[in-house]
Amino acid sequence: MKQIILVRGLPGSGKSTLAKTLATSGYHFEADMFFINKGGVYKFEPELIENAHDWCRNQVQQSMAINLNLIVVSNTFTMEWEMMPYISLAKQYGYMV
Repeated sequence: MKQIILVRGLPGSGKSTLAKTLATSGYHFEADMFFINKGGVYKFEPELIENAHDWCRNQVQQSMAINLNLIVVSNTFTMEWEMMPYISLAKQYGYMV
């Protein structure tokens, strides 16, 4: 069964740690990954946050298109509507949320 797990919570609440644990047999994505440069250094640029979320959704969609069994997404998702693009993708590609 293909599934996507959406981990939501406040910054610093342990979302990434939980997501990495859940994704040991799958793939983990979060918008913050967009801000990690090739040297592995994190540099947040607030003006690029929309690009970061677009990148995250694209990574998830590409993963679903090749039928990966488990995808874990950890973002703040402070508003329920922020999860809707992932829920729509799940329906489109036959994933359980």
